[in-house]
Amino acid sequence: MIGIIVLTIITLLTAGQGWAQAAPQITTDLEGKSFIIRGWLDDAKELSSSLRLTARGGDIKKLVFLRSDLKRDGGDEVIQRHQITPGEISLAGGVPQDVQIKVTGISAPGQYKGQIVLLMPGQAPSKAMTIPLVVIARGRPDLKPLPDSKLNLSLVNCTWGPDCVLARLLLPASAFVNGRDLKFDNETKDEVNVLSAEPVVFGEKTGYQPDAKGLTFPKTPVSLAANRVVSLRLGLDRSSLPPDHYTGSVYLTLDGQDKRQQIEMDLNVRKGPLLPAIFLLVGILLGRLVKYMQGPGKAKVEGLTAINRVEVKVQHEADPDDQVILGPMFEEARQTVYRGEADKVQPVLDKIKERLEKLKGLRAAERSLRDKEQDPDAAKALAKIAEARRCISDGNDDQAKALLEDVKNTLVQLQESALMGLGGQPDKGITHAREQVEATLGLIAQPALSLAPGQVSTWSKRGRGLLVKLSGLSDEWFAEATLWIARPLLYFALLFALLWLGMESLYVDKGVSFGAQPLLDYFTVIFWGLSSDVASRTLGNLKGD
Repeated sequence: MIGIIVLTIITLLTAGQGWAQAAPQITTDLEGKSFIIRGWLDDAKELSSSLRLTARGGDIKKLVFLRSDLKRDGGDEVIQRHQITPGEISLAGGVPQDVQIKVTGISAPGQYKGQIVLLMPGQAPSKAMTIPLVVIARGRPDLKPLPDSKLNLSLVNCTWGPDCVLARLLLPASAFVNGRDLKFDNETKDEVNVLSAEPVVFGEKTGYQPDAKGLTFPKTPVSLAANRVVSLRLGLDRSSLPPDHYTGSVYLTLDGQDKRQQIEMDLNVRKGPLLPAIFLLVGILLGRLVKYMQGPGKAKVEGLTAINRVEVKVQHEADPDDQVILGPMFEEARQTVYRGEADKVQPVLDKIKERLEKLKGLRAAERSLRDKEQDPDAAKALAKIAEARRCISDGNDDQAKALLEDVKNTLVQLQESALMGLGGQPDKGITHAREQVEATLGLIAQPALSLAPGQVSTWSKRGRGLLVKLSGLSDEWFAEATLWIARPLLYFALLFALLWLGMESLYVDKGVSFGAQPLLDYFTVIFWGLSSDVASRTLGNLKGD
């Protein structure tokens, strides 16, 4: 009897233990981690996700779903527990099931934290499954560029030296910036993540596309603060941007926004001003040269050309000794041209040609008497002719005239003497020599020319008289100062003003992309200088060419 009772008790205990072991349990795929619901807030203001549950040891027909309020980190916003709703929960033993959990009425983006409790019927609360719940709600980016953030810049491509010094005198400070802050208004209550920033621009005239060195953005992704005006720095390397007019856009890819943010870009880059200024100065000077060649320069060229023609004639026709005699007359003719008196050079050239003919005749007279050197009178005439030539070379025309008068008389006596030709006719050589001597006497009888060599330079005279001029002769001093100081200063001041005007017109105002087409741009500058008529005439009147 006692054995039967013990066996019954053991059987009951074993059955109870089997029933206890057969009670079902719930497992998840979280492995001790929080259940996270994340997503973008749209107009519905709700997020949802699925929690995978599995019943172990039997079916669960009903499951009690308990939840807490969710509080936002760093804020006072709360998601009430009734706004957290699960889907239908009915678990078959050993079969995983995804249970959708929806969170509604989310008022602001942010991170919310709470928990959910899964309790089976008849189960003690202490044995229920507790799962941390995190809701991460992201606001759709609403990033609006501010009106002042439009990329509309005019830069200069210079880095150092005189080029940049001159550029800073001509151009505003905005032409030298090395970056630009793109301003945005972030109207959302959440950070905006910029995943990428890509400038896509092309040169209008050259088709050049700046590389990553010329236009740079911060390393992405980058976060922009919530609910405030934010900026994104665009770096500009002016030295690596060739001159041109660049147009295009900057494209921003934002996290949570399908359409890219686009900011238009209008960028002008010009060459440094030093080279354009040099070309402009060359053009102005060429204009002055053209004007000079149309006026005084033309007369000087014509005068020097006439002198050279006569000089070539003398070199071909005159005896070398006679060329030495005529040399000072050519120098005087050139000095006349240099002084701006080209209209007076022709009379000098006429006298040179006339003297050339007479000297040639004098040489012919000598040749006519060469075969009669055995006669003392003929030899004496030849010696006097040579001496007269030396006197003419020294500028002593009176002595030369006296010598030639003696030669003439000697030749007359020779004609009357025994030196006669056959048939009782006068010797032709002596007659020819006499005619040439008489012609030379006619030349010497004309007023002598004043020659330039040996004169003291004007600058030497002015240097010696400087103290005298400063000692009180105010009228003379002011006259000389006007000639040598005031007029050159005013001339160069107007030249500088013309250069400045050209740079303002062609480089500062209209040259926003100067240098993109070098040949056209620089020749435009040169021809502007050539065509600056009004200022050129003013300068010409001052210079007094």
